[in-house]
Amino acid sequence: MYRAPSLPRPVSDYDIKLLRIFRTVAECGGFAAAESSLNLTRSTISIHIKSLEQRLGLVLCRRGRQGFMLTEPGQKTYQATLELLSALDHFSHQVQDLDPTLRGDLVLWCSDDLALAPPLNLPATIAELARQEPQLQFALQSATLPEIEQALLNEQAHVGLLPHYRNIDGLLYVPLYREQMYLACGRNHPLFGRDDDSLDDEEIDACDTVHPGVELNEIGRKVLRKMRLTARAYHYETRTALVLSGVYLGFFPRTYLAPYLADGRMRLLKPDSRGYPVQLALAYKAGAREKAKAALLKRMLLSKVTEPAPEGSDSSQ
Repeated sequence: MYRAPSLPRPVSDYDIKLLRIFRTVAECGGFAAAESSLNLTRSTISIHIKSLEQRLGLVLCRRGRQGFMLTEPGQKTYQATLELLSALDHFSHQVQDLDPTLRGDLVLWCSDDLALAPPLNLPATIAELARQEPQLQFALQSATLPEIEQALLNEQAHVGLLPHYRNIDGLLYVPLYREQMYLACGRNHPLFGRDDDSLDDEEIDACDTVHPGVELNEIGRKVLRKMRLTARAYHYETRTALVLSGVYLGFFPRTYLAPYLADGRMRLLKPDSRGYPVQLALAYKAGAREKAKAALLKRMLLSKVTEPAPEGSDSSQ
């Protein structure tokens, strides 16, 4: 039998721990589904939830043949838990802002191969951050464009680096540099040994081509609209595998293609006319709670970025 406390009592650290576990269980939809997220066994999770129910004097969830389900008090407790944990996070960020010393994670999410893009010179930024802010821990992650946008909005990331193809409400964008995307084919493709002068646009458009797996700007959409898009790959590595198969054509920046062009595994097709520009941008959330971290990373990244060197049109390079 559960006994509801007669008077409110202070919320302890242990209560907050149990509420965090309960939130994860509720969002995962059960004990088994929450095991990997919590790194706890099902029996340990069950013990924690039972302890929380006893402390609150409530039955929060039911487990049985019909699966996991929150009770009505459980649903209300879940909503109250979200409000409490959000308030705690807000308090933590406010207190951090009072301390001029930056601590904790500094999170940057990058699109595809941007972490090693020469114009960004990201390694130099990382080195300078390590010298200037030794109490910060740099966290770098590669993700798709929608994932980066969502991470910024949810404040899982302080700054994102991505091709600027649309504006999202709540995010601010700073142009970095423009990069040209070139059409490439692999050594085993039927067009590889043909001179550009012998190729007409209709022949190229009829070839199987890899869609880059994300929305493009208007110029890019216009280029791809005419082509036979029969495969999809967002990351350059997976796109490379498709192109090296000799079955597909695909678009890449020349900086990424350099080793493949140098050893003859790929070549460019009509680089003067078959391609489209991409504007790379730095994005961050307007009014983010940890605005000092975002501002620091933004300032350092902008101080290091350079325009790409002019690119020649020789398809063998």
